[in-house]
Amino acid sequence: MNTIRFNEQNVSVFMNYTDLQRMLQECVQTTLKEVKDEQEKVQNQKWLDTKRTAELFGVHVCTINRWKHAGYLTARTIGGKDFFSIDEINHVMTKQSA
Repeated sequence: MNTIRFNEQNVSVFMNYTDLQRMLQECVQTTLKEVKDEQEKVQNQKWLDTKRTAELFGVHVCTINRWKHAGYLTARTIGGKDFFSIDEINHVMTKQSA
């Protein structure tokens, strides 16, 4: 980078093409790694349907649906069916017992 100028509202960065290209490549590589890591995390996560989630909590499926709509649990809907992350279920159960 050659020059950085700034005032209260703006920042100007002057750099040559090679530096710009290197910076953009680093940004893209970092973003791709973050996306890949997030995808792996989701793929390795276990998911339970509403019925199994209700069984774990010892409540009716209507309660799970109320919790979902209240934001207490987050569902992923696939093919019209809700699935809940076992990690989130464990977190909520741990909070409940505390």
